[in-house]
Amino acid sequence: MRPPAPVPATLFGVTVNSATGAMPSFRIGAVRLWDSATRWSQIQPRRGEFDWSTLDRHVEGAQRSRLPVLFVFGGTPGWASPTGPPAPYPDGSRAAPPDDLADWESFVRAVAGRYRGRIAAYELWVLGNDHRFTAGTSAR
Repeated sequence: MRPPAPVPATLFGVTVNSATGAMPSFRIGAVRLWDSATRWSQIQPRRGEFDWSTLDRHVEGAQRSRLPVLFVFGGTPGWASPTGPPAPYPDGSRAAPPDDLADWESFVRAVAGRYRGRIAAYELWVLGNDHRFTAGTSAR
């Protein structure tokens, strides 16, 4: 049997759910970005157009607070899946994968490239097993 060991602070994080970029005033070990105005549909409202302002604020706020960031992918924009079922958010995001997976790849590359070395980890999709958030198959 192993002796008790301390749990790393990075395992005690919070999901930031505002768009301000302000970090919590209480002590935490990590930040998870979801419900933080950072869904795909909010960052890329139109094909080829990105609005990084909110994600920039969050990442910069986390850096100032020396907190690792977990970015959650999800929220397909309506332009990428026009007939997909709506996700439970008012921004028009879809619960379906994009019609063309090249759009997804382009977005993932853009996020990973812009925040290389500043986002510590990525969650592939929010609640991938819940039909309200993901209408596609696991394989897709």
